[in-house]
Amino acid sequence: SNWGNDDDLEMYHDGSNSYIDNHQGDLYIRGEDDNIILQAVDGENSIKCNPNSEVHLYYDDVSKIYTTSDGVTIPTSSSAHGLRISSTGDTYNQIRFDSNRSNANSHIGRIINYWNGTAVSYISMDTGSDTTNKDDGIIRFWTSDGGGNYERMRIEGSGNIGMGLTPQCTTGKILNLDDEFFIGFGNGGSG
Repeated sequence: SNWGNDDDLEMYHDGSNSYIDNHQGDLYIRGEDDNIILQAVDGENSIKCNPNSEVHLYYDDVSKIYTTSDGVTIPTSSSAHGLRISSTGDTYNQIRFDSNRSNANSHIGRIINYWNGTAVSYISMDTGSDTTNKDDGIIRFWTSDGGGNYERMRIEGSGNIGMGLTPQCTTGKILNLDDEFFIGFGNGGSG
């Protein structure tokens, strides 16, 4: 079947496969108050669009990712499942955070761990001190003591590591790149 001028929209079967071809403008598939569902196999959802709500992507009729009002959710039911980024060639993968923050020591990206809905630890990738060139950064590690998350360790842009620091880096141990640093057991010797 053809619709419009010059076969703008065609729907046909070629003896092996079925096609919907749109040759002019955008193609809209619209519903009213009901869901729009695409099924690769009869009775097995592939994509489900709920009106004014989430959109689900399925694998083998199981929802694997869906949109929410503030982002996306990847539901998991077993401990080894979730987000996996993989490549098949001789290359690397990345998660990229990009933010135009104005102040020093501001979060650009965070990985937050929740225990039954409560944030108990996170890693923050933050801006450094050069707010003009915006070309230095720090990584901070935070944990909760039951009263909130507090910075426990940071890696400065210089490579120095601070542990047990106050937010102003005035107390605690600063490990400089030139320090000799040993971890071990014994009576305080350097072995």
